[in-house]
Amino acid sequence: MYRGAQFCSSGEGWGPWSVQRELDLTPCFERGILLPLLNCLFLVPAIHQIRHLQTLHSLPAAYCNNFAYWIKLVLASAIATVAAVELFYFIYSTGIPNSFNVFIVGQLFHIAMLVVAALLHHYEHIKSCRPSDTLLLYWLFAGFVSLVVLRTDYLMENEPKPVYSVLWIVRYIYVIGIAALFYVELWPCRIAEYVLSEDTDDLGAFGNSDYAEEPAGKRAPEESANIFSRLSFAWLSPLLELGQHKQIDEGDLWKLPAKYAPLNVAEKFDTNWQHELNSSMHRTPSLLRALWKTHGANFALSGVFKLIQDILQFTQPVLLSHLIGFVASHATDNPQPVSYGLFYAVAMFVCQFVLTIFLHQYSQLAAITGMNVKASLISTIYKKVLRLSNDTRQEYTTGNITTLFSVDVQNISDTPESGHMVWSGPMQIMFAIYLLYNTLGWSVFAGVFIMVAATPINSWIGKRIRALYAQQMKNKDKRTSLIEDSLSGIKVIKLYAWERPFLQRIQHVRESLELAMLSKFGAVYALGGVSVVAIPFMVSFTTFFIYSVFDGVSHGPLTAQLVFVPMSLFNLMRGPLTLLPWVITTVIEANIAIGRVYKLLTSDELDHGYITQLESIRKSKQSSSAAVKNSANADGQDTGAIAVEVKDGSFRWSSNGSVILDSINVIVRSSEHLAVVGRVGSGKSSLASALLGDMQCERGEIVIHGQVAYTPQQPWIMNTTLRDNILFGLKYDEAFYNQVIDACALRPDLDIFAAGDMTEIGERGINLSGGQKARVSLARAVYARADVYILDDPLSAVDAHVGRHLFEHVLGPNGLLKSRCRIHITNAIQFITMCDSVMLLRDGTSLEYGAVADLIESRSHVYSLVQEFGTSNATSTPASSTLTPSASNARLIDIQDSSRPDTPADGSTNGQMNIKHRSSVDSLPPASIAPIQRTGQICAISNTRAPGTLITEEISAVGRVSLSAYISYICECSWGGVIVFAIGLLFTQGLLVLSNVWLKVWSSANETNNKDKTDPVAHSPMFYISIYGMFGLFSAVACYIRYSVLWRVCAVRSGKSTHRKMLNAVFRSPMSYFDTTPIGRILQRFSKDQHSVDQTIPHLAGSWAHNLINFTLSLMVISASLPAFCIVIIPIAIAFYHLKKYYLETSRTLKRLDSTTGSPIFASFQETLVGVATIRAFGQSERFMAENLRKIDANQRCQYPYKILSRWLAVRLEWVSSVIVFSTALLGVLSLIYGKADAGLIGLAVTYALQSSQHLSYMLRMECDLENSMCDYVRIQEIEQLSPEAPEVIEDNRPKKEWPEHGMIEFKNYSTRYREGLDLVLKELSFRVMPNQKVGIVGRTGAGKSSLTLALFRIIEAAGGRVLIDGEDISQYGLFDVRSKLSIIPQDPVLFAGTVRENLDPFEEYADQDIWRALEHAHLAEFIHTKDEGLEFVVTQGGENFSVGQRQLICLARALLKRAKILVLDEATAAIDNSTDAIIQESIRKEFKDCTVLTIAHRLNTIIDSDMILVLDNGKAAEFDTPQSLLAKEDGLFKQLWTKANKN
Repeated sequence: MYRGAQFCSSGEGWGPWSVQRELDLTPCFERGILLPLLNCLFLVPAIHQIRHLQTLHSLPAAYCNNFAYWIKLVLASAIATVAAVELFYFIYSTGIPNSFNVFIVGQLFHIAMLVVAALLHHYEHIKSCRPSDTLLLYWLFAGFVSLVVLRTDYLMENEPKPVYSVLWIVRYIYVIGIAALFYVELWPCRIAEYVLSEDTDDLGAFGNSDYAEEPAGKRAPEESANIFSRLSFAWLSPLLELGQHKQIDEGDLWKLPAKYAPLNVAEKFDTNWQHELNSSMHRTPSLLRALWKTHGANFALSGVFKLIQDILQFTQPVLLSHLIGFVASHATDNPQPVSYGLFYAVAMFVCQFVLTIFLHQYSQLAAITGMNVKASLISTIYKKVLRLSNDTRQEYTTGNITTLFSVDVQNISDTPESGHMVWSGPMQIMFAIYLLYNTLGWSVFAGVFIMVAATPINSWIGKRIRALYAQQMKNKDKRTSLIEDSLSGIKVIKLYAWERPFLQRIQHVRESLELAMLSKFGAVYALGGVSVVAIPFMVSFTTFFIYSVFDGVSHGPLTAQLVFVPMSLFNLMRGPLTLLPWVITTVIEANIAIGRVYKLLTSDELDHGYITQLESIRKSKQSSSAAVKNSANADGQDTGAIAVEVKDGSFRWSSNGSVILDSINVIVRSSEHLAVVGRVGSGKSSLASALLGDMQCERGEIVIHGQVAYTPQQPWIMNTTLRDNILFGLKYDEAFYNQVIDACALRPDLDIFAAGDMTEIGERGINLSGGQKARVSLARAVYARADVYILDDPLSAVDAHVGRHLFEHVLGPNGLLKSRCRIHITNAIQFITMCDSVMLLRDGTSLEYGAVADLIESRSHVYSLVQEFGTSNATSTPASSTLTPSASNARLIDIQDSSRPDTPADGSTNGQMNIKHRSSVDSLPPASIAPIQRTGQICAISNTRAPGTLITEEISAVGRVSLSAYISYICECSWGGVIVFAIGLLFTQGLLVLSNVWLKVWSSANETNNKDKTDPVAHSPMFYISIYGMFGLFSAVACYIRYSVLWRVCAVRSGKSTHRKMLNAVFRSPMSYFDTTPIGRILQRFSKDQHSVDQTIPHLAGSWAHNLINFTLSLMVISASLPAFCIVIIPIAIAFYHLKKYYLETSRTLKRLDSTTGSPIFASFQETLVGVATIRAFGQSERFMAENLRKIDANQRCQYPYKILSRWLAVRLEWVSSVIVFSTALLGVLSLIYGKADAGLIGLAVTYALQSSQHLSYMLRMECDLENSMCDYVRIQEIEQLSPEAPEVIEDNRPKKEWPEHGMIEFKNYSTRYREGLDLVLKELSFRVMPNQKVGIVGRTGAGKSSLTLALFRIIEAAGGRVLIDGEDISQYGLFDVRSKLSIIPQDPVLFAGTVRENLDPFEEYADQDIWRALEHAHLAEFIHTKDEGLEFVVTQGGENFSVGQRQLICLARALLKRAKILVLDEATAAIDNSTDAIIQESIRKEFKDCTVLTIAHRLNTIIDSDMILVLDNGKAAEFDTPQSLLAKEDGLFKQLWTKANKN
């Protein structure tokens, strides 16, 4: 056998196939090519891996010197020894002179590789925690090659000699040794692949930098799984096993691998995107290029996997051709050996098995790439939003940005999973055409012509979808913006009874625009669906027609081989032909989305170039003696170094807007208190925005020393605890925190709250009063211990005595901020005499600016203001208030004062302050930043709610979606539509199956005719081809009906019904729902979840039904062709059932966790959009971006295993399908042995078996995805089932049209609470307001003033007692009838996006002259007249293009326009300057003289002329009498309030 001097001493040569043995290779090919090739492929990665491992630290000895290590070394040595024994035998057999041959040289090289393998085993074991991929693959293929060689040797040895007995034992030992070593290398890691989060083993102890980051329980098991576990996704199985025994929560999930962590991905993308922006001088920035640089490697690698999978799938038609040929040969005189048939069956199974692995490695990598793309874009958009200019903010509403943040980013991130089809689809079509040409010859080009001719059709469909999609996104943006705007002002909408016009506006966009567009989509989708069915059928029809009519001889008549091999190729073509239009649509949508995101990311940002931010003076004052020379104020006193300086500043809000502030020059020193005053619209708040960098600078510059703290006029309160709102990212300093609480008068509020400062504050501070929000905002600024304080009217929303307390203990000359620079925008003229300097603004210019004393002495405008509205004497000592600071706070001030080296001996701080003394002492301890919570930290969800929790957790439903939910959805779609769709689907797929069966009949007739040429042909080819064409035609018609009904009937009806019900349910919900539910969560229902109902669920339901019918029909065809297959169906069904059950439990939970962890991302984004100015002012952008990344990380830790779980399922399902293919082919071969087989039947059966793999996998995946998407519908159902308020209208009990005629109001023993389970806020309240009386309502914060208003409007309902208006109990009427008869000017002025007219008259009930008259009386007509559009002037979202004072005037104009008999003023002029307030009060007295007016006011002088005063205390009517009577009561509560408000 081995003798001879030739290098290949075998007589069979190099082969590769042996001509002497069936299905065997030649010895020279095996030992000279196959084995050396394997060794070469192993050598390069092995050496590379050894060099890498040598650079790592060794694992602890306890993990290295164990039994497994020695087993591996012993086995590796034994295998090398056995190989050496075989080598010596070869040399002995051939002789040393003839030893240079393929066997000996190959064996020498193989032994060298075995030594390298042993060395790699050593390093892998002592330095790596994961089984070696290189070794596992090497031993697997080495074992396979050794078995092939062993079989060849066995077949060649007919009469073995005695020495061969020893040799054969050596060979058996060699094969067994390889198998044993392979098995040992597969042993689990020393560290468990999956450890729950409570495990505390720390890999950092190993000293290995690769594994020293996190505890083992936090590491993804993928990182320590062997290659076969990763290829089969078996590393996920422990999680599924866990899911069978408990409800998986976030605490059971591992951290993301470092390469997929959002923090790392976002940083990499940001670097690449910044590079694109920085290169804009040389080329246009490209978002796509930045994405490619960041994620291109993974995307390209997934493309390689896709390419291999595409090539492998075309081996199946080739093997099918051989199998049919094998079966057909048994009907001839020269049958092929049965072993050939068995080989083809096994080969089909192996190819399908391997194909599955590559397919899902591609899918996994593509899905993860999409996930990373999403993290990149979300983080970048979030970062961009924090820097948007005012021009851009006017262009993008909150709804627009939210759509970009959710829908557009999702469309882009979906592209990697389907993007490769752009090149893969055409390539598959070309492969198929090539194989078809080899099978049928030139006739195939008729089919190619059909495909080319269909290209313009698909192109038109794609363009049409692109245009429709672009318009649809605008419609969605518009609807989302309207809903977001409505939800933000839902309280005002309810107070005004404006639900109907807002509902109509939203429903108009939804039904007339969005759903109409969805119907047009349906028409185009139906055409696309027909093209999916018709084009592949037309290709096969045309090909068979041309071949049978015009050729028919080049390859013989249409036999089973010529029919079913092309059919399998046509089926392969059907995939790309079906997917290409959808992929094109997806790419188009992604392209549009990229353009939209690119537009936002390249839009203008705030230009802070005019602001110079310098180091804090307090840090540099010790080394800067020169600053003292420059530190005299206007009256010659030393106020310290300059903290803020504005030099000739002119500012505008937008590039096209008018100049708002002009020629502003101001210098504020390090401990100076500057008061900024002026009328409404004079530019006070604009000055604050300019100092913060939120405006565009026309000219001039601003210099600021140190950090800035800011209190906006409308406080921004986060949805978190009260403490976190104050700390705002700083470390908790208990002593100073308590001082701030006391100084800001929050201690009484903490005593009221159930959980104190750990009480959760609702979104937008919904559960705080206006005064409480203002004080929390002020406390946040004080706690920041900044150098410069910009305070935008923080006293406007608080009671007079509380305002004095805040001034004395925070803002004033003795307050906590006395050593800091304070720029205080205020309408509280009574306090400006205690400030250092004042600036009076008028029409955007500085009318007066200077030291207070100088301006008063010069009898200026400021002097006039003080004389008219000021009640304080700057030289007098402020009196003590009952809201005094705590003892600790008092001690703080005493200690600070007494500790100063330059404090006067008497410690006096009254009268004219020693400003030099103030500027030399830093009265606030330094602040320190709290560590940002690391991304990746997730705490398990607690089942218990902490005391003080307000916002309801988003509940992740447990268990499968109920049958009732599916039935409910079908009802929404309409039963008739669903039935027509089902019938259309059955006809479509049934006719296609019959067409294939007809081809089998045709081919069998041809084969029969070939055998018996004397028989006349029963029918001509035209007969068969005509019937075949009819099947296709009717199938296309049924397909059009099916898709039209699905999209234009079912999708539109369900979308219309669910949205209308959900919208009505939300608008009809009580305010308690909005108190406890973030707007972001509600918006997600109207955006993402509604999108699922509109498009995702119809698509998934249609696809699931399509695959179910196809799989069922495939099994029926196979069973009919091979009845024995019915036995195989039973184990397949059992496997399918268990896989489905095993998968669904965990999949369902992970999907819901994905949803619940996704909601905080959107909620936080919404919150950030509102508070972006505050975030920037405090310099907290980095912290909020880090928090956003943490939320993304939490979401993707749920999303990542969910995506991998889909691959876990698909791999196993397609392996089951591989068994179907193998069983079908094997039964076809066995039928030849035990009976008679028809080549046509076997071809038909195998063709459908090959299709079944795709149908089975898609069917279950679609079912799971459908169930998960149905969770979105269930969440919508939950919204639909919200408990509503009382009816809007009670038809059989409506009030008279003129009710109320008199305006008498009576509360009788009235009690109420905000929600069930909370304490009463009004307690047995009783009082009566006579017709046309003017009643002032006063009381400390939390006394129940605003609650009384809400009770009158039935925003909160009675827990006891009654409210009567004109003697009628208001609870007997509908809410619309009550609220529409009342009028209110609310504390928080809310404007809605639209026009001025729409904000005043949404019902379009009033003429233009009535509206202008109302504006004139509200003193706003002059401002509106300056706008060219007049009443059509556009109000931006939230009224951001109006000042807060102007917004309050618009609210006043609403009341003036409505002229209700009862008017409630809830701090209606809090944000208006005193002079304007006086004018407005006079207008109210004049215009509402015949109305009953209830006025809640902090400025007691505004209600002192009321007919009656109601004093509330702790929810009860403490006093109710005329002002004169109440002032006469020396110990009365009103008397105390009046005294405190007016004391000096």
